[in-house]
Amino acid sequence: MVGSCLWCASAGEGVGASGGFACPLSPQRLERRQLSCTRFSGALLRMAPYQYASDGVRVGYLAQEPQLDANKTVRENVMDGVAAQKAIMDRYNDLAMNYSEETADEMTLLQDQIEAQGLWDLDSKVDQAMGALRCPPDDAEVTKLSGGERRRVALCRLLLQQPELLLLDEPTNHLDAETTAWLEGHLRTYPGAILIVTHDRYFLDNVTGWILELDRGRGIPYEGNYSSWLGQKQKRL
Repeated sequence: MVGSCLWCASAGEGVGASGGFACPLSPQRLERRQLSCTRFSGALLRMAPYQYASDGVRVGYLAQEPQLDANKTVRENVMDGVAAQKAIMDRYNDLAMNYSEETADEMTLLQDQIEAQGLWDLDSKVDQAMGALRCPPDDAEVTKLSGGERRRVALCRLLLQQPELLLLDEPTNHLDAETTAWLEGHLRTYPGAILIVTHDRYFLDNVTGWILELDRGRGIPYEGNYSSWLGQKQKRL
């Protein structure tokens, strides 16, 4: 177990975790031990520039067996990831359909938010993400999905949600080569920080800029991807 570790990561950085077979690397352990679902319970992460993450910093976790709402379709589950953005668009459209001088100022504020967040093509972005991750059809029933299909739906929802910190547990499981390549490209430009636990060394090489080695209760950071870490580790030994 890692007793105490102050981990600092800047927005836009991808961090891979590495350890021996006896080392518990699951992000779920990190989340359960140090994090709540929506906030940090301690100074585990420091976001650049020099600000400790606190209330309001969103943490997104891709579990090995993610939970989906069985009462919703695939599309509805994915749209949960952009619920706040959809609410802005829905409100703007409602006001546009019933325009009045009394709501003109609110419409202007909403339009500013839409333009700042790039929401005019929100549905198109959702379609592109679902297509790239090969999600099941929009109206598919969640109860009939395979484990791999559920993972892809959950991953799509999480990426669209775009939390400040992503905790990804074996993100390439159930993904083919083309989908994995898309995910690598997406994560390389992700605006938040990412912690990845995976056995896919090629994925780590293509996505991460840091490796956090967990060794006998310590967390040792290395700058570089997985291959670079192996070389640095050999020199240290």
